[in-house]
Amino acid sequence: MAKKEKMTTAAKAKAARNKASGTREVRLYKPQGLKEGLGIEDIKVSRGAKVLAKANKVISSRGNAGPLGIQNVVKVKKVDSDAYNVLSKRAKAAGLKGKEAEAAIQKAFKTVSTRMTNDRQRTASRGEAIVRREAKKRSSKNLG
Repeated sequence: MAKKEKMTTAAKAKAARNKASGTREVRLYKPQGLKEGLGIEDIKVSRGAKVLAKANKVISSRGNAGPLGIQNVVKVKKVDSDAYNVLSKRAKAAGLKGKEAEAAIQKAFKTVSTRMTNDRQRTASRGEAIVRREAKKRSSKNLG
């Protein structure tokens, strides 16, 4: 088995910043809902896309779903996508389904998303500060 390479502190800080502020694409429609020739009312929008759209977290959308010309992928921040995934798992564990689950997720989404964003930004800033301090220590050492 190959050894797992150790990440440098700078690489860890960069990964934390990417996780804190990067983007991810989310499918707008449920895969089984996309069928050629169906009317727009027959295509089921995924719950994740609904919640993210209602919370105004969608950055952009792209792609066409057949002859209807419907956008089928939306871009959101990773934090928002992760917040939705956490809340979705909690709703499923609580036994909520359908409209109940969507309402519960929608109600808690903004608070959870904001907290996750703050936590990730703080972690990323902390990592970057550690990298700066390490670089300063190395540059200030007198090797002569």
